Amino acid sequence: MTAGFDVESPGRAMLVGTGGFVELMPPFHHPRAVRVSARGKVPSVIEAPPTGLGYCHQLMEATECVRAGRTESDVMPLDDTLAVQRMMAAVCERLGVHPSEADVDL
Repeated sequence: MTAGFDVESPGRAMLVGTGGFVELMPPFHHPRAVRVSARGKVPSVIEAPPTGLGYCHQLMEATECVRAGRTESDVMPLDDTLAVQRMMAAVCERLGVHPSEADVDL
């Protein structure tokens, strides 16, 4: 496995499993297309131009929740968010990474 934003690379990502793979076309962090290749099947390309430039989907969901008077998303409930954060904290701990706030003058 290789990863990095500080070197020149093709800019694609692949998720490989026992039954095939999914390829996120460049740039992988904001792809316009995904190629799905399943064992014994013709690969298919799913075209899906991105909406916005970053957190658009999260903002759309949060806006819908507020409009509907909901305090929690059905798409990403608080328990799921906390589980992801706990996992990321455990990964950081095992890697010896200790996040901290930047000390900057505003």
